[in-house]
Amino acid sequence: MLCFILCIVLVVWFFVSEINYLENKYWQYIDWLQNIESQVASIENKWLIVLVVELLYFILTAFPVFPVSILCVASGMVFGFTQSLFINICGIAILFSVRYSTGMSAGGGSAQWLVRKSSKLSHLIEDEGTGNPWVLAVIRLLPFMPINPVSHLYGAMDFPFFKFLFISVAGFIPKLISYIIIGDNFANIFSPSFTLPLIILTLAMGIFFLLLRGVWDVINKVKER
Repeated sequence: MLCFILCIVLVVWFFVSEINYLENKYWQYIDWLQNIESQVASIENKWLIVLVVELLYFILTAFPVFPVSILCVASGMVFGFTQSLFINICGIAILFSVRYSTGMSAGGGSAQWLVRKSSKLSHLIEDEGTGNPWVLAVIRLLPFMPINPVSHLYGAMDFPFFKFLFISVAGFIPKLISYIIIGDNFANIFSPSFTLPLIILTLAMGIFFLLLRGVWDVINKVKER
């Protein structure tokens, strides 16, 4: 169902992306992000750059207005790969920790409400209220998955903090590495060549899971006989 819903969203986006006004606003946003990169990288004092990067990670806990990749690129422009990776690991740990603490004090919010709308999803993620570590690991590995709501949710479930932090950081490291290596090569999300492959992929995945479910139901019926 998630695959089909995403496919429908992408089809809608395919037509929305033809609106020139939105595309112009998108490129203005990209220019703003690149300006942030340049300003951070132009600071002469390297220790001050580290402080600014960590501060920007802290700002992301409340205002996720720019992607983590911006900070990875900015630090990578000044420091070597190893140093940049360490700086961003510390930053992402701050991001995870703050949002986890917020979840502990304020509850799961809309993320927990959405999860509990489905009994199967609630059972999978909450795992009897304690939180499923495997789901957390998969979410951190996958691209385009939300950072703050997931941290908020696991904090609300009182998932062990150090276990949460280790899994989250370990799962996010491959993405940090890719951000540092790839740099700031942003895809043009308004191009049909960006949207069409995603539509085909999500539709194919939805059909595959639908067929898989059908096969699983047939197997269960055979076993019951």
